[in-house]
Amino acid sequence: MGSVKESQKAAPTEQIARQMLALGNPRFDLEALEKKMRARIQKLSPDVDRSLDASVRVFIEGVLLWEFGDDLNQDPHFYQMLDEIVPKICENKDLANKFHQLFSDMQSRQR
Repeated sequence: MGSVKESQKAAPTEQIARQMLALGNPRFDLEALEKKMRARIQKLSPDVDRSLDASVRVFIEGVLLWEFGDDLNQDPHFYQMLDEIVPKICENKDLANKFHQLFSDMQSRQR
């Protein structure tokens, strides 16, 4: 039941993204964004472990830089914000599960 509502919500977003991409805005290339996020997560050192915290941080950072531009990483408050947001996401069981599922889905689409 919940997945029907989620797919109904996702459809307009995907449609808008396709329209914006057709107009030449590369920020709306969802496949390119997903590919970039997979690459960022895969770059995590196996020594550090690809923990949920590390993966969420790299993902959130990447999406925000994709959306607002790479200059954002020059703002010291950007990393302070990530330091505050990531633990809250990972502490929230529902959000943590959604991110875990997202990463699993991304990995399975890569194969």
